[in-house]
Amino acid sequence: MLKSIRAKILLAILTVTMFTACSLTGVFYFRAAGMIEENYSGILYGRMQQTIKDLDESLKEIYYVNTRTAWDTDIRNNAKEYSCTGNENSLENMAGLLREHSREYKDINSLYFVFPDNNTFSRNKNIIPVISTANQVTNINIPYLSIYFIFL
Repeated sequence: MLKSIRAKILLAILTVTMFTACSLTGVFYFRAAGMIEENYSGILYGRMQQTIKDLDESLKEIYYVNTRTAWDTDIRNNAKEYSCTGNENSLENMAGLLREHSREYKDINSLYFVFPDNNTFSRNKNIIPVISTANQVTNINIPYLSIYFIFL
């Protein structure tokens, strides 16, 4: 094959050089890939933590709005009045109050009011106690057990 010693030495040097270059390229490639993967996963983890934090804050604020709404004396008085008299104006007033409470926080689209004594579920599209798209108050009769299963 190769008759000259010069060609043999040149081939040996070229083989060693190529092997070294390929080895170094492979090592640097895998190190760089590992660093990129670590950085990417770190960024994703940071974003995930921020998203979870934002979600937690959002749910906390929604909880506070719900609590303030639940203890609103006007809503409670209107609910009592509706339960005792069946006066539809009480539902209209409650729908307005719930609408106001729903505007306290941007992530709330609707609030619901449940009359457990007479198994009546009231809903307002913009915000609750009851409703249709025209913001009219409507009563939806749902058996109490169905409401129980919805919230499980």
